Amino acid sequence: MDTFNFTIPQKYLFNVQKKLAVLNKKIVKRGAPPFVLTKGKESIKFISPLDNKEKIAVPAIEIEITGEPFAVDGGYLLRGLFQRGQDGEPNQFKSFGDFKFSPEQQNCGDNCDCCKKKRNRNNIFFVEPKENDELSKKDVLQIGGDCVEIYLGVTAATAATTIGIYEEAWNILKEEESAGWEDEYDGFGKHSTSYRLDEFLPVVASCIRRNGWVSKSRASEELLLATSDDAVLFLKDTPFEKQKEYITQADVDCTNQAIRHFKEQFPLDSDVELSDFELNIKQIVHSDKIGQKMLGKSAWIIQGYKKFLEQQDNKRRMGLSQHQGQAGQKITGHLMVDRLIFFDSMYGRSYIVSMSDKDENIYVWKTGSPGSDIQEGAVINFTAKIKEHGIYKETAQTVLSHLKVNAVVESLPDTAISEVEVKKKKPARSMASL
Repeated sequence: MDTFNFTIPQKYLFNVQKKLAVLNKKIVKRGAPPFVLTKGKESIKFISPLDNKEKIAVPAIEIEITGEPFAVDGGYLLRGLFQRGQDGEPNQFKSFGDFKFSPEQQNCGDNCDCCKKKRNRNNIFFVEPKENDELSKKDVLQIGGDCVEIYLGVTAATAATTIGIYEEAWNILKEEESAGWEDEYDGFGKHSTSYRLDEFLPVVASCIRRNGWVSKSRASEELLLATSDDAVLFLKDTPFEKQKEYITQADVDCTNQAIRHFKEQFPLDSDVELSDFELNIKQIVHSDKIGQKMLGKSAWIIQGYKKFLEQQDNKRRMGLSQHQGQAGQKITGHLMVDRLIFFDSMYGRSYIVSMSDKDENIYVWKTGSPGSDIQEGAVINFTAKIKEHGIYKETAQTVLSHLKVNAVVESLPDTAISEVEVKKKKPARSMASL
């Protein structure tokens, strides 16, 4: 069993866990034991960023990674692999864990301890023999590629691939300690491309409110500007004093609530198995700043939280909302604007305005131009015509047309929606009456 201990910034723990999970899938698939991560003591490490003379405190954590060599046929342990270079390429030595090739092993020659034959071999495996093995006089045996299946019971290709994965895993783990701290030092430097999470997400919320949500994949397919890129351009091109004109308190509140929501969903000390995307979200919400590669996923946090609120709202209202009035009726009263959604098509931009009355009945208005008074959270006094009754996600909706905003008020009054009396037109005078 091999063990590697190192200390990293606490927020980079998820990065290690993610990489380890990917590698463990490969290792287990080939019948080898996975790496085991054990969290150790937490501490504070003081560092001096590149452009800052004063030291800063960074939460750190000790990590222990334990791995077992690939055991085959009841106890043989694969420790290393010699691969002869082809077409002038140098020879390669791959090993697992802290196993190091001795000078004698690096000049191992072409002998095989199994068949005792000397030949020009491309692959030679280094194996620890199990107890009471007839070849166990040596601490480490060298087995030719042709004899591996006979001696170990696995193909040379499987053994070589497994050793390659182990070496890749071990190298990644060794690099992680220095990589995490390098990011910490550079993160405060002049050339940093990272953003503070609590500064980036309010901009994302503002962009979604003003321009709607556009994912990276949709942006690529439809040649649009992704929301995360929109936010980055805003931060780069908009002077700091001007940014406050676009970012509202509601955007800041949405950010704080979204971060809190996903922190509760993916707590630090949870060992629940997560998907790669969920691991990324977990890493982001528990970090102070985010790098360039994580901006798209970071922007999703706002959209994901908005979707969560919408689902919760739909569940709450399911069964509460009832159809109101009859098609063709003209009504008036007060409604709260719950959601303002828009989408673009070949015919231009269209809006869907979702509203509710004091009794939680849902009203929907589809329009090409809602006007400046229609904002999420606004309460309007309106006049409109009932177009039809509909059902969306098992919730009754009253669809409106010809909506007119008479006034914007501070709160939703306790008054019901009422029908507008239509004045009867006077009959036209005929020529006979003249």
